[in-house]
Amino acid sequence: MPVVRISEETFKDMEAIRSGFETPAALVARAVRFLKEHGGPTASVKDGRQPTKKRRIGSAPSLPQAAYREPLLECLHELGGKARTAEIRAAMERKLAARLGPADRALQPSGAEVRWWNLTMWTRKNLVEEGLLRDDSERGVWELSELGRRHMQQRAAGRA
Repeated sequence: MPVVRISEETFKDMEAIRSGFETPAALVARAVRFLKEHGGPTASVKDGRQPTKKRRIGSAPSLPQAAYREPLLECLHELGGKARTAEIRAAMERKLAARLGPADRALQPSGAEVRWWNLTMWTRKNLVEEGLLRDDSERGVWELSELGRRHMQQRAAGRA
């Protein structure tokens, strides 16, 4: 079996990003698969070290993060104000299906998640910081706060 030597710094970086009980060899294999699937090293790396700031597949545009805010609030409201992550993911995918393009459905550079869901999770974090979602819900549950419920009631009243 070939032996590959890497710097201490690279090894520390690998330790920081590997998941669970993944071995360094498994992490390297995952990275190689990612590069094969996404067009080689230039697909997600600009100069060999720094990730690109905007990742696009071909010339396909992607949905901006701001476009996830209201659909996420609507999904939670429609699900009774509180739902498990899997339910929210399914509801968001249905709600955004017509607006999601190839770039939105592509895996993030880490290979762990698709872009649209990653942005949905960041949107959730922002909504928690705004006070529209609770930050003390049980793990795996997203929930409108009292402020979030009032916001959705006001939106509904404005449409009537």
